[in-house]
Amino acid sequence: MLEFLNESPFAQPIYSAGIIVLAFILHLAIKIIIKNVILKMTAKTKTELDDKIVLSFKRHSKNIIFFLAIYFILSINSVFFSEKVNLVFEDVFYIIFFIIVMSMIFFTISIIIDWYMSILVKKSDKNIVTEFGPLIQRLIKGLVIIIGATVLLEHFNVDIKGLIVSLGVGSLALAFAAQDTLGNMIAGFVIMMDRPFRKGDRIKLENGQVGDVYDIGLRSIKIMDFENTIHIIPNKEIANKTVINYSYPDQMIRIKINVGVAYGSKVEKVKEILVQQFKSHPIILDNPEPTAYFLNMGDSSLDFRAVGYVAAYKDQWNITEEIRILIYNALLEAGIEIPFPHRTITISDEIINKIKK
Repeated sequence: MLEFLNESPFAQPIYSAGIIVLAFILHLAIKIIIKNVILKMTAKTKTELDDKIVLSFKRHSKNIIFFLAIYFILSINSVFFSEKVNLVFEDVFYIIFFIIVMSMIFFTISIIIDWYMSILVKKSDKNIVTEFGPLIQRLIKGLVIIIGATVLLEHFNVDIKGLIVSLGVGSLALAFAAQDTLGNMIAGFVIMMDRPFRKGDRIKLENGQVGDVYDIGLRSIKIMDFENTIHIIPNKEIANKTVINYSYPDQMIRIKINVGVAYGSKVEKVKEILVQQFKSHPIILDNPEPTAYFLNMGDSSLDFRAVGYVAAYKDQWNITEEIRILIYNALLEAGIEIPFPHRTITISDEIINKIKK
């Protein structure tokens, strides 16, 4: 073949033109087959994943075909270049082809991950997808880049063993230097997977702090308290502690009000008044039904507790105050006394005499 190319001055242009024509024909044939055959087959499946992968291949096939066409054209005309120039061409084309293939792999990975995340949105919490989607994509693409870089370095006869050892030692040193950061990141990953609370949930920590989850990050949790102040707490501190979640499995929460009335009050009457005030409030739920309990015969009062439920924990404080007012007014109207604490002090005659002196 090389002898013919050297003998005929028109051979190289003819072969080059033929390759370009073949590339156009092949590209057109792939488009027709994909459009009229493959896409019709994938349209019958339940998932859109195969359609998107086929369209991704169609998009990148054009680049691959014409890149290979240019490569073969330059190979045919390599007789006009020196061996050193041809070697440079080989390396450059290898790198370009490698970039094209990596681009196709990256695009396909994104399609698969997006498809899988769309399924998770329907089956689980949307926040998981929002928080984990970009992270998973970065991790997988990072792994693909490492594998691709290894292949590329091996092609250029670069010894990667020493590089891997150096990276291993460096990673170990970095891990020791960033123990707290890595610990918080691992704890954050566990929190995101376990989902003890979600963004927007109201939680109570072991130290008694109550607030709404403002953000869940890989290093820390941000909680907004009732003063509209953000508390930033490392993930490790939360992962190993007990957390009360007022929002899970739903936002319904109990309202309880303790009331003390004077001795001599009728127990059943007091319980009836307490329950009526809960039932009269439009926000209090009918199920579970409000109820009242006689708790204790205290030093100065008969102690009762009234209980009801609201659908959203954010209504707890306002509704509790409103019902307290209703109960107070109802007890006053019924003539039931709410006593002050009092003590009886007995003074002996001896002390009285000493005081008089």
